[in-house]
Amino acid sequence: MHFSPRQSQILSLMAEGFSDKEIARKIGISYPTVRTHIDRVFRDYGLHNRTEAVAAWLTLKWNG
Repeated sequence: MHFSPRQSQILSLMAEGFSDKEIARKIGISYPTVRTHIDRVFRDYGLHNRTEAVAAWLTLKWNG
């Protein structure tokens, strides 16, 4: 599993509890672009929700 730098940035903000709209404002991209990144993470890695996505990202982050 490998997340792009942008996906990691978005997943990090998701882990902090930000909504998709808040993430978009915080990093200066549109809400649909945030959704595209999240949907691609779900599709590419067989994940079903935000909790699974953040858990996968954290596992990768801490276990390298």
